[in-house]
Amino acid sequence: MKKIDACENTNTLFLLLLVGIALCFGGYRIFSYLCEVPDFLQVRNFILAAVCAVMFIGGFLIACHAFRRLQYLRDHKEDEGREEDEK
Repeated sequence: MKKIDACENTNTLFLLLLVGIALCFGGYRIFSYLCEVPDFLQVRNFILAAVCAVMFIGGFLIACHAFRRLQYLRDHKEDEGREEDEK
């Protein structure tokens, strides 16, 4: 997450935002599949549930961090211009 905080490239941050959203959707798809399975108490389904949780939580954290950094860069664009003028 520290690399996201230091990133200045908005294209990279936007790509990370989309990846995070895609991971959340993938986790949701696995979860919806698990809700339809009649025999949940199989080892395969527990593994899928763990993958679902990791995908959803990881994707959500990546997307939130990238979105906050994009907002910060948008709001502080004027400050960067002032620093360049002073140098």
